[in-house]
Amino acid sequence: MPAHAEAWPVSHVFDPYAVNVLLWTDRLYFELGAKRSSDSGLDLIYMDGHQRSPGGAVVWGVDRQCDEDHFHTMLLDAEREFQALGGRVMRVYMEDPVPLPLGKTLSRLGYHSRVELALMAPLPLPSSADPPDPCYTLRAVTTDKQWRIKQSLHAGASEQPDGYDLSAADWVELERQKCETGGMQCYLVFSGDEPIAAVALIRDRGVARLKNLYVASSHRKRGVGLTTIRLLANEAANLGYRRFGCFAVKGGNALRVYERAGLRIISSVTEFSKDLAQPALPNKLKKPDHAAR
Repeated sequence: MPAHAEAWPVSHVFDPYAVNVLLWTDRLYFELGAKRSSDSGLDLIYMDGHQRSPGGAVVWGVDRQCDEDHFHTMLLDAEREFQALGGRVMRVYMEDPVPLPLGKTLSRLGYHSRVELALMAPLPLPSSADPPDPCYTLRAVTTDKQWRIKQSLHAGASEQPDGYDLSAADWVELERQKCETGGMQCYLVFSGDEPIAAVALIRDRGVARLKNLYVASSHRKRGVGLTTIRLLANEAANLGYRRFGCFAVKGGNALRVYERAGLRIISSVTEFSKDLAQPALPNKLKKPDHAAR
């Protein structure tokens, strides 16, 4: 943990209410612009028209006390329902620690897991004492032209910020529909007139949540990720927020960047994922080095 993180007391940011709000923003993100079905007994949340996008659908809100056999039945029903909707990658989110019987059921059915760490810090960030580089600016994406610029930026990505393969056009359209609900705002980071990074902000009950950080491949390992975090945190502080959080894949490079910015790990969730087209051989999830959730 970075030394400067000791500049603020744990009690200043780790109150249970703020932690729970940050965890809730994970579900909130998926619900933006989405439909919900509970026909299987599980909450299937999906973006109509984006079912084949891994980021377009999740199962959330699994009852941790659920009987193992009942969970097995509900999960198979949810898979069939999702396939009928045209879905491809089934994702199930659970807060840690995942109950052992449920985790075993998911594993037996071919799900691969990855841990996503929740991080939080008070605003302003401890690292914000460093003077910002005037060459970099944060600009809200609000016009058709800016959305086209964002799509061009993502066009060079081998995978999108959630670690899955998806075309830039489909990814940006998914984000745009979520922003149109008013629950999320996308931003571009410019170096002069050149767009070099993208990020989004979700705000809920006093907590500002960074989402979908992406840095252009030609600008990685130059401190652009850290600069983007600071710029977005300053934006959130100027909007009146006093808690700033995000999620990062455990073991990914982005985690170190967030810790350098002064955020601390406060909790975690586990994502279970399965390619329904290949149930016997699920694709291993990638750890996106350039971004974090």
